[in-house]
Amino acid sequence: FRDEMNNNLSYDILLHISQYFSIEEANNRLRIICREWKRFVDSEQFWSAACDRKLQNFPFAHPNAHQQNLLPLFSLDTFKLIYPIYLTEFILNDVRSFRCNPRNMVQIEYMPVGCNSSASINFCFATSYRWSSISQDIVLAERVKHSLRRVPDGILFLKLSFWFSSRFDQATEFRYELSIDDKVFSMSRYQNRAGNVWRIYTKYYPVQSSTFSNINFKWEGKDQSFWAGFYGAKLANVSITLVARCPEVNEEAVVEEVTW
Repeated sequence: FRDEMNNNLSYDILLHISQYFSIEEANNRLRIICREWKRFVDSEQFWSAACDRKLQNFPFAHPNAHQQNLLPLFSLDTFKLIYPIYLTEFILNDVRSFRCNPRNMVQIEYMPVGCNSSASINFCFATSYRWSSISQDIVLAERVKHSLRRVPDGILFLKLSFWFSSRFDQATEFRYELSIDDKVFSMSRYQNRAGNVWRIYTKYYPVQSSTFSNINFKWEGKDQSFWAGFYGAKLANVSITLVARCPEVNEEAVVEEVTW
């Protein structure tokens, strides 16, 4: 009966009703009423209206930023309140989600060998004496892509972060490639001296929100002495986070040493 009743409701009526619910309530409660409500809450029309309501009531850094089409500055914590787009952090910490090539040149270490470790590292990849790659594809859900289209270009960035290290007795090198839709960002070789120190690499990349739909991350490493065994670069705690433009965002890569 509910489906028959709601099928006769126009989107305008559903949109009017949804205004009395928060974004979270609409997503968690209205979507489960029936199939018609689910289609409506998943639609671009709903997300467009929801984002517009948020923008009208939000104090930008510049008082006339919205009217003048200026790019506002957000804190990473408040951006989600304006654009309810499921700012997912893609934490790439599932061993099964990665592809290794060649597989016999990459070893998974649940206790990193030859370097410091702590509870902060669930596992790491260790490469061998020749270039070995580790990669993963990420495809955005339709609801995320719908809501992203309402965000002006120039506001969204992908924050790439990963931990890397070398054995205490072997210098290593690595490089990576990040593909965002049809754009490819490459990092030239990074040479890491021998030592059991973990470091965190962080870099931000711009996103065209109107077309953003998929990500591919590929990381390659090896040792510098062609030793037999898995003495190459180590990779752990990879994460890719969708964030808003803010003072913390810069175009330069940042490398910090991990302190336990």
